[in-house]
Amino acid sequence: MTKETTAMSKNKSADFLKVTQIKSQIGTKPLHRGTLNALGLRRIGRSNYFVNSKEINGMIARVAHLVSVEHIGEDQLPKNDDKKAAKLLAALTKAGGSKK
Repeated sequence: MTKETTAMSKNKSADFLKVTQIKSQIGTKPLHRGTLNALGLRRIGRSNYFVNSKEINGMIARVAHLVSVEHIGEDQLPKNDDKKAAKLLAALTKAGGSKK
Protein backbone atom coordinates (compact mmCIF):
# COMPACT_ATOMS: atom_id res chain seq x y z
CA MET A 1 0.00 0.00 0.00
CA THR A 2 1.40 3.36 -0.97
CA LYS A 3 1.86 6.35 1.30
CA GLU A 4 -0.89 8.16 -0.60
CA THR A 5 -3.38 5.35 0.03
CA THR A 6 -2.42 5.23 3.71
CA ALA A 7 -2.83 8.98 4.09
CA MET A 8 -6.16 8.93 2.29
CA SER A 9 -7.53 6.09 4.43
CA LYS A 10 -6.87 8.22 7.54
CA ASN A 11 -8.69 11.15 5.93
CA LYS A 12 -12.44 10.89 6.56
CA SER A 13 -13.28 12.93 3.45
CA ALA A 14 -12.04 10.07 1.22
CA ASP A 15 -14.17 7.18 2.40
CA PHE A 16 -14.86 5.86 -1.09
CA LEU A 17 -12.89 4.75 -4.12
CA LYS A 18 -13.86 5.10 -7.77
CA VAL A 19 -12.08 2.37 -9.72
CA THR A 20 -12.02 2.64 -13.54
CA GLN A 21 -10.63 0.05 -15.92
CA ILE A 22 -8.16 1.69 -18.31
CA LYS A 23 -6.54 -1.31 -20.03
CA SER A 24 -7.86 -4.52 -21.52
CA GLN A 25 -7.79 -7.80 -19.64
CA ILE A 26 -6.92 -9.68 -22.83
CA GLY A 27 -3.55 -11.38 -22.44
CA THR A 28 -3.39 -10.97 -18.68
CA LYS A 29 -3.05 -13.72 -16.10
CA PRO A 30 -6.20 -15.57 -15.02
CA LEU A 31 -5.85 -14.15 -11.49
CA HIS A 32 -5.91 -10.63 -12.90
CA ARG A 33 -9.01 -11.35 -14.99
CA GLY A 34 -10.73 -12.83 -11.95
CA THR A 35 -9.85 -9.82 -9.84
CA LEU A 36 -11.25 -7.44 -12.46
CA ASN A 37 -14.46 -9.46 -12.57
CA ALA A 38 -14.68 -9.43 -8.78
CA LEU A 39 -14.32 -5.64 -8.88
CA GLY A 40 -17.20 -5.54 -11.36
CA LEU A 41 -15.03 -4.24 -14.20
CA ARG A 42 -15.60 -5.98 -17.49
CA ARG A 43 -14.84 -3.34 -20.13
CA ILE A 44 -12.43 -0.47 -20.62
CA GLY A 45 -13.88 2.78 -19.34
CA ARG A 46 -16.29 1.18 -16.87
CA SER A 47 -16.19 2.39 -13.27
CA ASN A 48 -17.33 1.02 -9.95
CA TYR A 49 -17.48 2.56 -6.49
CA PHE A 50 -16.22 0.91 -3.31
CA VAL A 51 -15.86 1.67 0.36
CA ASN A 52 -12.16 2.18 1.09
CA SER A 53 -11.04 -1.03 2.83
CA LYS A 54 -8.01 -3.28 3.08
CA GLU A 55 -9.64 -5.98 0.98
CA ILE A 56 -10.44 -3.63 -1.89
CA ASN A 57 -6.99 -2.02 -1.69
CA GLY A 58 -5.43 -5.49 -2.01
CA MET A 59 -7.50 -6.26 -5.08
CA ILE A 60 -6.58 -2.92 -6.62
CA ALA A 61 -2.89 -3.57 -5.91
CA ARG A 62 -3.09 -6.81 -7.89
CA VAL A 63 -4.47 -5.08 -11.01
CA ALA A 64 -2.95 -1.62 -10.53
CA HIS A 65 -1.55 -1.67 -14.07
CA LEU A 66 -5.07 -2.13 -15.50
CA VAL A 67 -7.09 0.37 -13.45
CA SER A 68 -7.06 3.95 -12.23
CA VAL A 69 -8.24 4.84 -8.73
CA GLU A 70 -9.76 8.08 -7.47
CA HIS A 71 -10.36 8.78 -3.79
CA ILE A 72 -13.73 10.47 -3.41
CA GLY A 73 -15.87 11.69 -0.57
CA GLU A 74 -19.47 10.95 0.28
CA ASP A 75 -20.61 14.11 -1.51
CA GLN A 76 -19.10 12.89 -4.82
CA LEU A 77 -21.04 9.63 -5.04
CA PRO A 78 -23.20 9.24 -8.14
CA LYS A 79 -26.57 10.90 -7.66
CA ASN A 80 -28.27 9.13 -10.58
CA ASP A 81 -28.13 5.74 -8.86
CA ASP A 82 -29.65 6.27 -5.42
CA LYS A 83 -29.71 2.53 -4.64
CA LYS A 84 -25.96 2.21 -5.17
CA ALA A 85 -25.24 5.33 -3.10
CA ALA A 86 -27.51 4.07 -0.29
CA LYS A 87 -25.76 0.68 -0.37
CA LEU A 88 -22.33 2.31 -0.13
CA LEU A 89 -23.42 4.54 2.75
CA ALA A 90 -24.89 1.53 4.58
CA ALA A 91 -21.61 -0.35 4.11
CA LEU A 92 -19.67 2.62 5.42
CA THR A 93 -21.74 2.91 8.59
CA LYS A 94 -21.58 -0.86 9.07
CA ALA A 95 -17.78 -0.73 8.82
CA GLY A 96 -17.66 1.77 11.66
CA GLY A 97 -17.11 4.94 9.66
CA SER A 98 -18.79 8.22 10.43
CA LYS A 99 -21.76 9.37 8.41
CA LYS A 100 -21.89 13.14 8.12
